[in-house]
Amino acid sequence: MSERSQEVVAVGEDLVAAGLTALPLAGGAIAGLIQAHTNRRVRKELRFIREVVEYLDDRVDRLEAAQEDEQLGELVDHGLAAAADARGEDEFVLLAAIVAEGLKESPSPEHIDRAHLLLDIVRQLQPDHVHLLRDLDRFQRQDPSLAYTVTKDGIATTSYLLPLQPTDTAFRPLVGRLIALGLVEQRERSQGIPRLHDGPDLHWLVTPFGRELLNHLTGNQDPAGSS
Repeated sequence: MSERSQEVVAVGEDLVAAGLTALPLAGGAIAGLIQAHTNRRVRKELRFIREVVEYLDDRVDRLEAAQEDEQLGELVDHGLAAAADARGEDEFVLLAAIVAEGLKESPSPEHIDRAHLLLDIVRQLQPDHVHLLRDLDRFQRQDPSLAYTVTKDGIATTSYLLPLQPTDTAFRPLVGRLIALGLVEQRERSQGIPRLHDGPDLHWLVTPFGRELLNHLTGNQDPAGSS
């Protein structure tokens, strides 16, 4: 990683030099912007590597093994590229967890391909997508933090309320993206599924694939958690 960081800094220095040569009047400002961007990327890459090692329980040897294995090296590079563009904390943590899981002992080609797929999925998510996915999962599990009680005629009824309701204008575009990525599916409400709102009998359920992604976020790698 130190060599990679030095390479990134060297590229940044070359760009700064080119900017100074091509635009001498504005060179100082442009040089500063490029250097700031380069430094920010390097910091994100270094932090990403630290996150991966933490997920590996400080098994630095697994990261070192990626230097000798082309497939594992490509996975780390994919994660680094995605982390450099990460727009939210949840996304950053997800990326590190996915790469760490992909670096486990003797991973199969299928296992690595799955990690690449998950990285590609996460790169298409905004922080609001991740928040809604988590909230839908909490709603599906009837998380007590979403519960509220209504008392009528002496009878108390417990219901659950999403922070972002399906009647909100932002809900449909966000859930539409989650559906397109296979993380959520829309169903007609059936018995045993809590109702989201007072509109049509529709419900949005987190798919096993969506829960697999959430398991990476929470650090739960138990396959049973993905069913």
